[in-house]
Amino acid sequence: MAELEDALGSEPSGRNPIGVQILLPAHLVGLPCTEFILVRGSNPTLGTMTKTKQQENLQIIALGGLGEVGKNMLLLKYKRRILIIDLGLCFPEEGMPGVDFVIPNISYLKGKEKQIVGMVITHAHYDHIGAIPYLIKELGNPKIFTSKITKGIILKRQRDFPKQPKLQINTVQDKDKIKLGPFKIEFFKQNHSIPDTLGLFIETPVGNILHTADFKFDSDPVFDKPTDFERLNQIGKRRISLLLSDSTGAESNLKSAVCKIFNEKQC
Repeated sequence: MAELEDALGSEPSGRNPIGVQILLPAHLVGLPCTEFILVRGSNPTLGTMTKTKQQENLQIIALGGLGEVGKNMLLLKYKRRILIIDLGLCFPEEGMPGVDFVIPNISYLKGKEKQIVGMVITHAHYDHIGAIPYLIKELGNPKIFTSKITKGIILKRQRDFPKQPKLQINTVQDKDKIKLGPFKIEFFKQNHSIPDTLGLFIETPVGNILHTADFKFDSDPVFDKPTDFERLNQIGKRRISLLLSDSTGAESNLKSAVCKIFNEKQC
């Protein structure tokens, strides 16, 4: 959550110049998501919001993937229209004997299946696609938009679940643009440890959002093209109101990490 606070320039309970308020972690206020909600515009009471005020705001709801590694699932909600970004799983911790993996709690979406305008998958790692076979039917089998390699991996795994509905997957690539309800999405290529990863530039009625997906800067990637810094620079000039960025390991000490890989005497 710290990286979002820095990007927004305010404390968790405060307001910033673009009118976005970060509410307290959901498990502290009884909200149905597992992390927190960002609300733009009015100042709602925690855990409650009138229908009128709700329709004036963009809600960003994380059902997983924040403050943890894995189980990525993010919702953008505006005027009863919901966009889903990723649908992953995470592997159990030491205190979860007998558990093979953990998937997001989607109880918040129960009864809202018809409000889902689509799902975007950023890349093919299981922490971003792993829950699809288990939850896609409960979500009403919405249309999925993703890259060619990610589509292939999703469909390959789906063979193990023959009783699930046929997936509606549409292939997109760098510079493609789609419109899902009130959300206009432009895809841009990112380098990651798996090819065909896509970041998202999302235009909403209340401002532009940049979702980086998982990424690394790589001038010589394996089976992929190098990072296009010029394209990233151009995207960065598009009046971005909110940055949602991969920050795995951002707070770790680089020297300590290197010394764990190499012999400490050589550091």
